[in-house]
Amino acid sequence: MIMKLVALVDRQDLNDECISLLNEEWPRSYTTRAHSQQKSCRGLGKILMNMVESKAKELKFSKIYLSTHDQVPFYRSCGYETCAPILHSTTATSVFPILAKLAPAPVAKPTVSQPSNGTVVSPSTVPPPPPPPPAPKATVSKGDTDECIEYMCKTIA
Repeated sequence: MIMKLVALVDRQDLNDECISLLNEEWPRSYTTRAHSQQKSCRGLGKILMNMVESKAKELKFSKIYLSTHDQVPFYRSCGYETCAPILHSTTATSVFPILAKLAPAPVAKPTVSQPSNGTVVSPSTVPPPPPPPPAPKATVSKGDTDECIEYMCKTIA
């Protein structure tokens, strides 16, 4: 018997059998499984990621960050690595152009205090506060299981 390995995208006539086989081990609805079978193996995800990265380079970005809970292998195949989450803001960033047009706030003069032991303490001698602790991994509740969100990044410049 001669066996040949072929891409499922080239043998759509085998979709029903593949869906049944996959659902024996990892149950999902037939419609959901059929949809993901139809859209997989065509390279569209990598094409889209390449387009996003090209546009980011054009806009002079040097790094791309993303989060996922179920596509880690795909993003790894695109060159992304696991990294710490970043803090971002969606509504506050829209006020930055307005803030740039406002007059700067007056800067208060630093004060010098003299504690009871006679040493002079100025703002330049006060140590900075410690950095915040690392952010915990976020979890997404999906029915009766929890899945971790993976934060990933890639240097593009």
